[in-house]
Amino acid sequence: MIAAFLTPPGDARQERQKEIAKLYDKRSAAAHGKPKHSEQHLLDTFNLVREVLIKIIDRGSVPTADELDKMLFGV
Repeated sequence: MIAAFLTPPGDARQERQKEIAKLYDKRSAAAHGKPKHSEQHLLDTFNLVREVLIKIIDRGSVPTADELDKMLFGV
């Protein structure tokens, strides 16, 4: 959903989704007691959150679940 929110449909969105999924895997490992992350992963996660927050501020609202579904499925 984050990739769909931040990136228009296409190859760039697909790449973005893969990058975000890798960060999620690092977070999941850390949450379950087997951290595998580096300082760069933490910085990348911070930058991702910052980008999401800036987009929310720019658009003036948090996207609804329905809006995110439409972004994801190109409706």
